[in-house]
Amino acid sequence: MNQKQHLREVMQQYEIYTDGSCLPNPGVGGYAAIIYENNHPSIYVGGEGKSTNNRMEFLAVLSAIKMLPEGAEAIVYTDSQLVINVLTGEWQGKKTKDFLNEYKDLAVDKKISFKWVKAHNGHKLNDACDHIASWARRFNSSEEGFSSPLWGPVTVTKDAPVWSHIK
Repeated sequence: MNQKQHLREVMQQYEIYTDGSCLPNPGVGGYAAIIYENNHPSIYVGGEGKSTNNRMEFLAVLSAIKMLPEGAEAIVYTDSQLVINVLTGEWQGKKTKDFLNEYKDLAVDKKISFKWVKAHNGHKLNDACDHIASWARRFNSSEEGFSSPLWGPVTVTKDAPVWSHIK
């Protein structure tokens, strides 16, 4: 058995749900990623003081992929067709080239696929990411803000408003 065959046999399975938020756009941004491993969710959030909604969407996905171990297999659910089309190589642009290059570096020895979900359409986990990304944006605009682009994982208690979405 060669190394690639062995890697396929030991790949860990993940589901990732992401969203970004920026208000105004451009303005203060926040993003969220819910990463499921063995039906256990971990939530990661981050943000930037000066950003755009599209940048937050990309950072949500890229930050989540950074959290995956080598040999991981993941499905990324996002409501951003821009993110999917850029990271799969369907669309190319000068402003998105850095995101594509970072993705290629992060995805080495990982199997990543993407699924688009319609935003604000009752998809529980996309809605949860939207709420968390909005919270991250609001937190980022407060005096505390983020000291770095990624902060997490976040513990969500059962009495939190989004728990019913991510359980």
